[in-house]
Amino acid sequence: MPSPRPAPQDGIDFDGLDNPIDGDTPTGPAPGVAVAAKIDDYSVDESAVTDTIVSAVADDASDDGETLSRRGTCTNNGNLGCGPRVSSPADTPEAFLASTTLANLAKDAINPAGFVFVKDSSGKPWRNYQASAEASGYYGVKYLKSYDVNACADFCKSANPNCNAFVIYAERAPSVDPTAANRNPKSMTNLVCTAYSSLTTAAATNRESYRYDFKVVMAASNAYQRPTINDLAAIPGYTLNTLPGSLQAPSGYMGALTLSSDFNTANCATACTKKTGCVQFVSYALELNGVPNAQQCAFYNKVWGAEYATNTGQWRGSDHVTLSRVVTGVVSQ
Repeated sequence: MPSPRPAPQDGIDFDGLDNPIDGDTPTGPAPGVAVAAKIDDYSVDESAVTDTIVSAVADDASDDGETLSRRGTCTNNGNLGCGPRVSSPADTPEAFLASTTLANLAKDAINPAGFVFVKDSSGKPWRNYQASAEASGYYGVKYLKSYDVNACADFCKSANPNCNAFVIYAERAPSVDPTAANRNPKSMTNLVCTAYSSLTTAAATNRESYRYDFKVVMAASNAYQRPTINDLAAIPGYTLNTLPGSLQAPSGYMGALTLSSDFNTANCATACTKKTGCVQFVSYALELNGVPNAQQCAFYNKVWGAEYATNTGQWRGSDHVTLSRVVTGVVSQ
């Protein structure tokens, strides 16, 4: 009996969106190499890089003014607490968010070479936001000695070859670990840099959290990205082109692979090469309500043209799933 023909493609693979395969850790090897090793059994190295606020710096006794001089010991503690501490009119989250000293850090920053502001649909830049990012394609965090956008850009470039965006911000953090006996210790200010594969302003959702009674908030948040992202970098054995959307193929659809981080067109090419009969892949970023969520790869055992690239997004209940950075790769003849 002949094997059944692959079914026609039926929109976005929502199962993959809900259960993406974890990508490499932020400090792992370059993408495209590690993914190749994972495709066989879809297992991953689940070692994680965690974002922690650690017990760092003893309180400075002179805290009568909006800012304190940077603690001389902050650089001995991984740069924790190197930012200007807000203690006037009180050491509170509200005073931190209202601080003109912090706001001016963001407003006075000059774009680093090779990067521009992340902007919303109206062209307004992500500048002096009071939030950091929550997005996939995360490549790690670095605490800074000063509000130095160039140092943050350098971290992005060194963190991963596919880092295209970063956020720099001031974080109100506890100066010692809160405990049941010390639920709301004095604050310190961290200057934080986080790196990503891509960002939109919709990702600016990380505004606050609590550690016992201590409220962590963010201010002076600026986000930058490379002006162009090269998703068409040459991949041996494939001819690449952009598409207006993902394919709605009448036949030949072989399934999809969803990755939670490390966006790279080469991920899909690697998987297609290892998939028997695959002659075409489509790579795209899945955005959930405007926030980059995962990379998805769709595979085909026959080649389809751009006239079938009609799926630019779908609704699932109240959630709008859209596509961006759509690239197709066809096996070279």
